[in-house]
Amino acid sequence: MNETGLQLAKSGAKKEALEVISTLSHFYPKAPQAYDSLAYVHYLLGDKHSAQTAFNRAKTLSETFDSDYHESNYKM
Repeated sequence: MNETGLQLAKSGAKKEALEVISTLSHFYPKAPQAYDSLAYVHYLLGDKHSAQTAFNRAKTLSETFDSDYHESNYKM
């Protein structure tokens, strides 16, 4: 499901990508990886503020969490 959402985002299917990835955070609300994926989709779509907000949620769940997708953790 995660890979499907990321592929949709990369192909330009913005609404669909956000729906798929948002579903992950709904079903896995305590998984920082779900919010990292959401942050990455927002980042790919050019919404850096939402990317930082989503990644901040991942860091809240796990203080030592590092992004699997963005080397600077969305500059946080």
